[in-house]
Amino acid sequence: MSAKENAVQAGRARLAYLFSRWPVLSQTFVDNEMLALEAAGWDLTVAAVNPPVQDLRHARLDALRGPVLHNPPTAVRRIMESRWRDEGRWPTAMVEDYAARFGGGDESARRCRNALYFAEMLPWLGISHVHGHFANQATYSALFLKALSGIGFSLTPQAQDFMVDLRSPELLREMALQAEFLIAPCDDAQRELEARCPESAGKTVRIYNGIDPAGYAAVARPPAESGVLRIISVGRLIEFKGFHHLLAAVAEARATGVDVRLDLMGDGPWRERLEQQCDALGLSACVRFHGSVQLEEMKRGFAAADAFVLACVRDPAGAGDMLPTVITEAMLSGMPVVSSRMAGIPEQVADGETGLLTDPGDEAALAAALVRLARDPDLVRSMGAAGRRRAIRKFAVGVTLPQLEDCFRTRPAAGPRQWDGTMAAYYDLSDPDSAAAFVREEEALHQAGVMPWLEAPGASGKILRKVRWPGRALWLPEANGLTLELAHWPDLRGKLDAALGKLPLSGDQHSHAAARALWLATQWPRHGTPRWLHAPGQKAGRVATAMAALTASPEFQLATAARLPRWARLLPHRLQERKQTDAFARWITAEAGRHRRSIS
Repeated sequence: MSAKENAVQAGRARLAYLFSRWPVLSQTFVDNEMLALEAAGWDLTVAAVNPPVQDLRHARLDALRGPVLHNPPTAVRRIMESRWRDEGRWPTAMVEDYAARFGGGDESARRCRNALYFAEMLPWLGISHVHGHFANQATYSALFLKALSGIGFSLTPQAQDFMVDLRSPELLREMALQAEFLIAPCDDAQRELEARCPESAGKTVRIYNGIDPAGYAAVARPPAESGVLRIISVGRLIEFKGFHHLLAAVAEARATGVDVRLDLMGDGPWRERLEQQCDALGLSACVRFHGSVQLEEMKRGFAAADAFVLACVRDPAGAGDMLPTVITEAMLSGMPVVSSRMAGIPEQVADGETGLLTDPGDEAALAAALVRLARDPDLVRSMGAAGRRRAIRKFAVGVTLPQLEDCFRTRPAAGPRQWDGTMAAYYDLSDPDSAAAFVREEEALHQAGVMPWLEAPGASGKILRKVRWPGRALWLPEANGLTLELAHWPDLRGKLDAALGKLPLSGDQHSHAAARALWLATQWPRHGTPRWLHAPGQKAGRVATAMAALTASPEFQLATAARLPRWARLLPHRLQERKQTDAFARWITAEAGRHRRSIS
């Protein structure tokens, strides 16, 4: 971090955004918030309890500057729990109390286990406050994180998370009670929260989810033809989005003679059902299912449409939207919005001025709204222009961000970072050579201030139990966390392919090394300037070679510890290990001293 950035950060909290999973394609409002905070000079870290399950993310997250922390594998978390129990640090009383009060069997223990890594790592990085969106698993873990580390948290409940998904109303009250403050995304959400958590009403503030209007220029659409209406709808294909009602309304509107055409963007468990309904209604020629899309593809869809429609309802469990961000995005794009008169939507859409609202599930009224817009192109244009003005006035990030910053300014100042981010080591614990090296070298790395990056796909429990400080290592993500990044960073991919193409690698070896090198190359600079990397073992060595090709700094060095002399290799194995450990400790201490003198 530069001197200027340090000056900006002086006295401010260093924030971590805690997620159950990250990234998630549908949570654009959280991405908006984090990017806006960073642009305003706040220091952010992303902390993900679980790896992503989707194989797609929005390209604009390339611009996020904060580091992304992933929990270690479940087996490592269990080992951490065992050690905390043995050391008397496990909060037995709290776990048992929550289990008794909130139910769920061993859920309280799992949520505590998920907090252990972050309870050790976040203070190490100087994090002084945690914020979360959704009253969910991550917030349950935040309760334990606060108890174990002293780092307070705040919360923005959204909709179904606090109204339906939480099994226990008392758990929501506990989350609200323990939070430093609560943010409601709309007036309706604030009323619901205060009714459910009256003890916390005094620390609840309404702040709309903000969006940067600069990313949604008003589109100069061609004059619409009377009787033709191109509509678009975006969202997960689930019941409470109301797409089944929208399809029925499209069929009813077309029966009056107007030509309504629908682009439907999103995916989910209802897709097959909706496609079957579309066929049954004879709409296959005028309805297109796009599946999950990037944000830029959605914007292109907005530019080609006349109006946006979201036919929200409550599902049988009571779940539903509260303040759909996509409605604000559509308004900023200059489209009228047709939606439901429920939750916070009337705070977004001024009925008759910026769009048309109908009662949830009223297919006839929804069809009538579509027909009205199809037959009045001038109304479409005037409502679209009024909607953009309203969105800028109420939901622009320039309006909402200062309110959010006021909340964060009340939190403690950032603590010191315990790692300068210039020296690191990488180990693949599934590789016997790399794992054996780490077991020998971990303590010396810790003493020298060299941060290890670890991954352990398929590593044995015997090896994992030998990791002494799992909370002092950066863990590479599991599942799709690495592979989804390969769809991004085209410039870096070209360099990767060129570097790895010089090595005699199979296709699988190439992909393995590329994904890990790309992660290091994009994540390490978020902690500091990469200058020195140690990566023992054949697999780790390939990753390090590729990483070096991606590093712009001419001062970057791949370091290799000297091997034992030939005579020492004739010693008994245990004595060899001791000599290797001692030799590495001397070497890394000398390397750290030399390196830090060179940059001082």
